[in-house]
Amino acid sequence: MEKNHHGGGGLKRLRCSVQNYDWGKKGTEGSEVARLYELNSGSDIELEKKKPFAEFWMGTHGSGPSFVVESGVENGDSIGSGSMGLKEWILKNPNVLGDGVLDKWGCDLPFLFKVQSFFFLYDFVCVVFEFMFWLSHECDFL
Repeated sequence: MEKNHHGGGGLKRLRCSVQNYDWGKKGTEGSEVARLYELNSGSDIELEKKKPFAEFWMGTHGSGPSFVVESGVENGDSIGSGSMGLKEWILKNPNVLGDGVLDKWGCDLPFLFKVQSFFFLYDFVCVVFEFMFWLSHECDFL
């Protein structure tokens, strides 16, 4: 793969996704995920606050992709307005990943950063053990 060493244009603002799993804390109960989502999206989520907000996702996962917000686009605009999927943006700007990532994975960014807000501790323990299992078997680059 030919490496592109041009700048990625500086920091980019992302509009991220949330997952509303049953084990998440409701927005009305002080969910940090709900708070982050509201700040990130610029939307008033008052009508949605009775839902559980379990995970705030930043990444390229198809079930909750992030979008790169073009400069000059303010909060409150719809996802399709002035934004491009992070996966598509990375394909157009592969240099932002760095040589090590490009060598190992190409233009695919196989990571998902999550902020989680738990209502049930049991689910938290399961997620931690699941992550530890995955880490021990999948992360030979550490």
